[in-house]
Amino acid sequence: IIANTSTLTIDDVNTSHGGDYTCNVTNVAGNDNDSITVYIAPYNVSVMGNTSYSQGDRVMLNCTSEGGPQLEYSWIFNGSIIANTSTLTIDNVNTSHGGDYACNVTNIAGDDNVVVAVYIAPYSVNVTGNTSYSEGDQLMLNCTSEGGPQLEYSWIFNGNIIANTSTLTIDDVNTSHGGDYTCNVTNVAGDDNAMVTVYVAPYDVTISGMRRYPYGSSVELICASEGGPQLDFSWTFSDNITDTDNILNISNIDATSGGEYTCNVSNTAGSQTNSTTVYVGPRFIIDPEGGEVVINGSFMLNCSAEGFPRPTIVWYINDTVIRVGITSTNTSMIAVSSMLTISSAGFSDSGVYYCEAVSSEFADLNVTSSMINITVVERPVVNPPRSNVALGDSVTFTCDEFGSPPFTYFWFMRTVAGDDVLLVNETIETYNISAAQYNDTGGYFCEASNSIGVLSNSTPAVLQVRPDIVEHPVVMQSVYPGVMVNFSCRAAGFSTLNYSWFVVPSGSNTGMRIENETNTTYIIANPVYDINATGYYCIGSNNEGIAVSNTSTLTVLQPVITNITITPDPSDDNTLLHIANSSVSLTCTADGGPRIMTTWLFNDGTAVAIGNGSVTYDIPLLSTDHTGVYYCV
Repeated sequence: IIANTSTLTIDDVNTSHGGDYTCNVTNVAGNDNDSITVYIAPYNVSVMGNTSYSQGDRVMLNCTSEGGPQLEYSWIFNGSIIANTSTLTIDNVNTSHGGDYACNVTNIAGDDNVVVAVYIAPYSVNVTGNTSYSEGDQLMLNCTSEGGPQLEYSWIFNGNIIANTSTLTIDDVNTSHGGDYTCNVTNVAGDDNAMVTVYVAPYDVTISGMRRYPYGSSVELICASEGGPQLDFSWTFSDNITDTDNILNISNIDATSGGEYTCNVSNTAGSQTNSTTVYVGPRFIIDPEGGEVVINGSFMLNCSAEGFPRPTIVWYINDTVIRVGITSTNTSMIAVSSMLTISSAGFSDSGVYYCEAVSSEFADLNVTSSMINITVVERPVVNPPRSNVALGDSVTFTCDEFGSPPFTYFWFMRTVAGDDVLLVNETIETYNISAAQYNDTGGYFCEASNSIGVLSNSTPAVLQVRPDIVEHPVVMQSVYPGVMVNFSCRAAGFSTLNYSWFVVPSGSNTGMRIENETNTTYIIANPVYDINATGYYCIGSNNEGIAVSNTSTLTVLQPVITNITITPDPSDDNTLLHIANSSVSLTCTADGGPRIMTTWLFNDGTAVAIGNGSVTYDIPLLSTDHTGVYYCV
């Protein structure tokens, strides 16, 4: 009992006042009552539970309210009622579940609500856009993320935040912009990020280091480039990769080390090259050698140097430059490349000779050869200086000496192998070969001695005995078409013989060389009929000369077919009729020659049997498919 009056008054109602009230009336005679429900409108609505979640979590929010009785709860999300309970449960949350949730509480007296924001932590952060750029390009990367709401984006590069937007834009890209970019996404619930590497294509490739090097020194070239990251370096020389580092080291360089070196720099975004030329100073590989020169004779000095670029050889005599085309007394001196030829030498050509290897690029790399002495003297010579004779010819060499007699003579033969052989019992100024043989091929020289001393001619007289044909092709051959023809030719001589075959077409006097025919035999495997005859001959050649064979005349005859016989007889009608499933044999024989080929043809010309001279076509089991015309060719 809360009151004993007919009127119930309660001030400042709250939740505790909501419910059923009963008015009970009594007297001596008895009692009666009536009831009424008092409703307190909802108020102080609140939501308890976690509002920050990660992908896949379970959301659980509990809504409470003052007021009552008979409070009814509903949850509203994105304008729609999603639950009618005081507790909201969502399993396996994702981006779509982030946002504002309203808990609405109602009863007869009224309604009230509260709104709570649910945050899904960022996840599946993804960066899109081109990651390869050239210098000066505009960089643009777009960052997206699941999760929400209220996602905040930031870009981190080299440990620093460089932007707070989902899209990163950088104008005029250069080296400093290459590297790892991290897009960081955050909200109340958490954060996530994704990293992408931006590549700036190599540019401004430079090569540092010396360009000129003395022979045998070491090279170091350093290649540098803007752009990045992850620059790969490689060096190419003569189209070959020589190193895969930005520093190229070459020790003990030689002439082959000189030339253009290219540094190639590349990464995912692109590549660029730069080249430099390495110059290698000269080095002598052949020094001139001194000696004696016969007066009015010739002498050749060899001076060879290598380097890059190939050096120029300058010759000196007694410290005076010998220039091309300058003629001194009794001497014509010509400097050609690395060879100096002295012809018609006089005594004034004696002196100190040397050569200088001159670099076309850097004078301080020039080198000088050793100095040599050339002495012009009188020496004997052998005449004739060169003889080219046939087998069996007579040859006489004469030793012409300079000086005062009497002389004692010695004759020598220098073999092809370079051995000098003393010719015994040959002690006069002439040496005679009555009938030259192949093994007489070689060089001949003499020594003439008197009381002053011994002199010999430095250049032997050369005797060459020409080769000779010892087996000629058959003078005349006649064959039918298709019959193989064999021509044979063999020569004899001192050194190794090489063979060439020639054909003389009908009506011509000039032979034409047959390509790739270098054997002692020439074969025509399948000659064809020609009304005119053709000539063939061979040439045997070696270091001593050539020998030409006789010409062989080839006549290819016209073939003749005298008779064709067919069995069974095609004129007999009975032979043309056959019963199905029986057998038949058709035979065709041709007489004549040579090498006749016979063929059975059917209807449209299909070959069904082929033979040489005679051919038989057997049909063991006839059918209507075999009906038709058969003819022999």
